Amino acid sequence: MTTTSARKPTTFTRRLVKHVTALVLAGASMLTAAGSASAYTRYTDTTLPARPVVYSVYQVQGSHWGITSPYGTIWQAELYQGGSLVGRTQVTGPQTVTVTHMIYRWNGSAWAYQTQQTVRASLGAGTTSVKMPDLFILPTSGVGHYTVTSHYQWFNSAGTKVAYWRATMNQLGDYACATKFPCQVGDGWVYIGRSV
Repeated sequence: MTTTSARKPTTFTRRLVKHVTALVLAGASMLTAAGSASAYTRYTDTTLPARPVVYSVYQVQGSHWGITSPYGTIWQAELYQGGSLVGRTQVTGPQTVTVTHMIYRWNGSAWAYQTQQTVRASLGAGTTSVKMPDLFILPTSGVGHYTVTSHYQWFNSAGTKVAYWRATMNQLGDYACATKFPCQVGDGWVYIGRSV
């Protein structure tokens, strides 16, 4: 009868495993945290029959969008947010999800409605999740302080609303600047400055 014994790992092998494990864990945490906003205030309408499913909501970025003109590039204030990953509710059959992003601008004494953008996506009967289209807005008022509230709604195949969820982007971590021009973030807002 032949017996084999487990070979004791060498010091090199133990170190290699330790470093690879550390790199994998660090990479996983970076993938989870990259651009993800987690400070926003959530609200769910519990009177509706289904529970909403939202896997990710990303930071709103203040930026400037370059538009080419005969006089050179004109830089306009821009708000951008990567599309959320949303899931199917427990309601069976095809579903439609809409997200209405409400944009408000500080007028000196209160947040005043500026504009809105509604995006939609479909979840087929066998689909478990879908990435919503990105938010991309060029506010007509240009320079200023902006805040965003996003309203998520799920509809069944008959067009009846079955779930509602709201993300109020009202914390410092909900905003970021992605521009070489003046920009600043605060508790629940992003300031987009002039491009010159």
